[in-house]
Amino acid sequence: MRSRRLNVRIISATNKDLDAAVKAGWFRADLYYRLGQVVLSIAPLRERREDIPLLVRSFLDELSAREGRQVVFAEDAMEYLVSLPWLGNVRELKHKIESIFICAGSRSCWTAPPSSRSSTRERQRSEPTAQRGLRGKVDMLKREEVLAALSRNGGNRSRAALELGITRRHLIRLLKQIY
Repeated sequence: MRSRRLNVRIISATNKDLDAAVKAGWFRADLYYRLGQVVLSIAPLRERREDIPLLVRSFLDELSAREGRQVVFAEDAMEYLVSLPWLGNVRELKHKIESIFICAGSRSCWTAPPSSRSSTRERQRSEPTAQRGLRGKVDMLKREEVLAALSRNGGNRSRAALELGITRRHLIRLLKQIY
């Protein structure tokens, strides 16, 4: 066995306030000071909605290059995406775009359903804040799992459903619920 010198840089991200976590005693101070040489604080996506169209176009370009087909978003679809709360930040947006791309199939243009905007806002207003937060997290986890299974199976819904241990019809209902 031979020793080798390495020059390594670690890039890490979190949505937690690590300075407060160190003070509270649930994050190791030595690790924090080793990691925290350059700290960048970026506002959550819901506070910089002007970035959403740029990110959507970037994700669509990436998917188009990878899949060899194009899907464009109508203006109302972009407005719909900008209006969403994005509790999962950029990761949630990316998963949403990927699932829309997969579900679009042979359609080349995606438009937002007009009723979806008002029903989402009404549901959010009527739910208690704690319930909304928990439901949002559960929905996000469910969405990520479904999209990951679809991605691993090349968009094949039958194989994705089999992997998830659900029927194809149940997967299709989940996709309709999500979008």
